[in-house]
Amino acid sequence: MNEAKGMIVRKSPSSGAGSHWQGELKVHTTYNALVEVLGEPQYADNDGKVHVEWNIESCDGSPGVATVYDWREEVDPRLYPDTNFRFHIGCVDFITGCKLQGDLVTELTRLKFGR
Repeated sequence: MNEAKGMIVRKSPSSGAGSHWQGELKVHTTYNALVEVLGEPQYADNDGKVHVEWNIESCDGSPGVATVYDWREEVDPRLYPDTNFRFHIGCVDFITGCKLQGDLVTELTRLKFGR
């Protein structure tokens, strides 16, 4: 499943295999904003580590897939969908993560300010 949303393509759940956190790659936003930009999460659980997760890649043909997920948040973001949470961005390499973090921030800014 590849579903385009602005600058980002939503990938199949298995495409994020091997991705991991690359340091300070994060975004602070609401669950509802991520759903608006990325669609419904591809993984949703309550295992105490991750509640929701999306696998994405850039629409511009840049290589690499990233995973956007909440990591060890005490509260499931789905319970407070309009509250800001910290979402991590995991990937195989830091450069891909930086690119996709920028794409995601751009899309979230467009959503918030209508640009």
